[in-house]
Amino acid sequence: MKNPTAIRMAQRLERFVYAKSDQIFFYSYRMRQVVLDSGLPAEKTEVHPLWVDTEAFKPVPRDEWMKIRDRYEMGDRLVIMYAGNIGLPQGLQTAIECARLLQERKQNDALFVFVGGGPDKERLVQLSQSYELKNVLFIPPQPLASMPGFMSASDALLLHLDKAPFRVGTIPGKLFAYMSCGRPVLLGLEGEGADLVSEAGCGVVIEPQDAEAMARGVAALADPEDRRRMGEASRRTAVERFDRRKVLARLEDRLEEIVARGKEQATRAVAS
Repeated sequence: MKNPTAIRMAQRLERFVYAKSDQIFFYSYRMRQVVLDSGLPAEKTEVHPLWVDTEAFKPVPRDEWMKIRDRYEMGDRLVIMYAGNIGLPQGLQTAIECARLLQERKQNDALFVFVGGGPDKERLVQLSQSYELKNVLFIPPQPLASMPGFMSASDALLLHLDKAPFRVGTIPGKLFAYMSCGRPVLLGLEGEGADLVSEAGCGVVIEPQDAEAMARGVAALADPEDRRRMGEASRRTAVERFDRRKVLARLEDRLEEIVARGKEQATRAVAS
């Protein structure tokens, strides 16, 4: 939004909604802090994370994902896979530029695989063709049910978002699906999502929009034992902290507590 009047109206609406709310839930501590800094009382706020269905998104057996690698002739290269919407916010030109750098340096072990479609895909396809890249592969969008197989066929899963101030509190839902499939994450993101990956030890965090940094990140994923350890940390963290059933059960309990408290307060108000 650029129009100053529209921005002021949106901010007034925001303040009105916050003031009238009894409780406000955030999925990110940094997002919560931004609102607290605007003057919202801390006692009205709490954080409940996003979740993932860890039964739907889980590692598939080796023979299943090897069929995918064979079908698309990925071979035994280091497969860095992006799966999902290929749009402008994802800033995936950085990955194309990284592939160009690696090819120019004759570091041909890595293969960047993009599974999906979106408004920026055709431009990226044309860019990779203009560079005559042999280390980039585009695969059309696949059914959701097949995505755990594709993710399991990777050696590491790429998540990248261009820099923007409001993204420091962003934790893309895609990150949890990646982690739940038990693969290391190559993460080009600032803020809370980067903190999560670093603290869990489940991937390599790089500076967004920096092809050279991404090339270093790819190099950091070269060791199979390191990838195995990070992949195990990914799956373990997803199951322990972000499993859909666990997160929603806690959220349901909390909502019931809030409703019960509200009823109790209303009863006391009537009695007085």
